[in-house]
Amino acid sequence: MSMTARTMVQRSEEERQAAFDFLMPFSERRRLLTPREVAGVLHRSIDYVEAMIEEGKLEAFAPSDREKQRKTITRRSVLLLLAEQALGDPAHFEERLRKAIDGCTRAQLDGLLSHITRRRAAMPL
Repeated sequence: MSMTARTMVQRSEEERQAAFDFLMPFSERRRLLTPREVAGVLHRSIDYVEAMIEEGKLEAFAPSDREKQRKTITRRSVLLLLAEQALGDPAHFEERLRKAIDGCTRAQLDGLLSHITRRRAAMPL
């Protein structure tokens, strides 16, 4: 695979991962999460989270010099797991949204446009 093709695949994985970012209740600044927090995000048990760590689907870290290991899990691996388990493609969301917008009245579109403009202005570049 050429470097350009690899970059494109990596970029598409990053875009897919970013599409599920809204599912994470934690800020992007929180790069590490506890197993309990991850279980809450996934709506699964801590045993399931441990199994995903064992399978290598979640990146986890634990200090080896402690009696009791307290694992932390990377935010990016949780997002990637969500993306892998998704039943639909995030790209289809925009298409479905466009179809829904086609059925809106002028007043509804004006309200949506106003909201979208405010939301977009508040987003970082």
